[in-house]
Amino acid sequence: MTFRESVDSSVIEAEGICIEIWEPDLIVIPKLDFTNSIGIPLQINVLITNNTTTPFPFINHLLMLEIVGVDAQALHPTRLIDRQLTISHYQGISIPPKQTIIRSLIAQISKANNGFEFQGSIYTSSKTQINPNSSWSFEPLQLKNYQLRFTYISPTEEFSFKDAATGDIITVESSEPELLTSSWVNLRLVEFAEANKKAVEVDGIRFETLVPQPTINVAFTQPEINISVQIGMQITNNTLTPFRFTSFDSLIPFLIGADSLIPSQSYGGSHGWVLPRESDFQLVLPGSSATFFPKVHLVRQTDNCLKLRVSGGGRTSWTFNDLKPGKYQVGLTYRSLTDKPDLLFEDLWVGMVSTPFVEFHLVES
Repeated sequence: MTFRESVDSSVIEAEGICIEIWEPDLIVIPKLDFTNSIGIPLQINVLITNNTTTPFPFINHLLMLEIVGVDAQALHPTRLIDRQLTISHYQGISIPPKQTIIRSLIAQISKANNGFEFQGSIYTSSKTQINPNSSWSFEPLQLKNYQLRFTYISPTEEFSFKDAATGDIITVESSEPELLTSSWVNLRLVEFAEANKKAVEVDGIRFETLVPQPTINVAFTQPEINISVQIGMQITNNTLTPFRFTSFDSLIPFLIGADSLIPSQSYGGSHGWVLPRESDFQLVLPGSSATFFPKVHLVRQTDNCLKLRVSGGGRTSWTFNDLKPGKYQVGLTYRSLTDKPDLLFEDLWVGMVSTPFVEFHLVES
């Protein structure tokens, strides 16, 4: 098999098929404290593009995750559940010519006896929880640097797939396995920023979760509820270099409820194709800070519960459902744009950083 790198050096193409991690090159996860029994959630989107003129059969089970340490030593999964397929007949889909599909790794990094456990599953769309019956669990990670990538090995036996154009089931005989890989991206596990368990610092850039009003009084039985809530992030530039940061769809919220339960979630998008504007990019000089507060509202459901709605400021939104009085933990992930907008700034900071969770309370008034 011949390999070539496309014009974008982050994309590797093999025989007209390329796998691309649709995230920034740096992914940062903070240390876990004793109050977090769930772990830090992580979503990594993967694009699989068929640049050939014929349909490409694709099977979800064969898209695998690889993690290596700085010494290039591979981390091997301690459990490989429901991944060793013993049947000789696979089922999948076909990627039409010149088309792309998206798969999402939904993962969490949680505390283990001697480090941190990385567990994840592949889904066709965003999910809120990992499927324990079909997931990887890697040996404990430490507070240091890693790299990860995705691989795909086509089966060597007979398999069938559904043709997206016609709906027909097509059976294919594969003559030899083909190995496809994405480029590597960096994964870094870091300590809290000094004694502040609400912040982390990455190469001199400090990210801190802000919840100015940690207690919110709500009349849950009131017919109409629409309460503005401040949940945001402060980014401080402790380097000697100016950097730009964006408020356009850059803050991804995560919520943990009482008894460490994750509320049900729904996702949405804007109507039309909204593009970032120059005003969405803020220049942060050395020693200065930028503060981003997305639009967040508590609204009433029909069953006397609440929804927490978060607008990404661009094309995305999140809704956390079925909220009742009690204690919650909220965390944010700053994710720089993966799209390449017309507004390109050489000083744009690129990366994805999750901040520690911060408590807030819903109190019935």
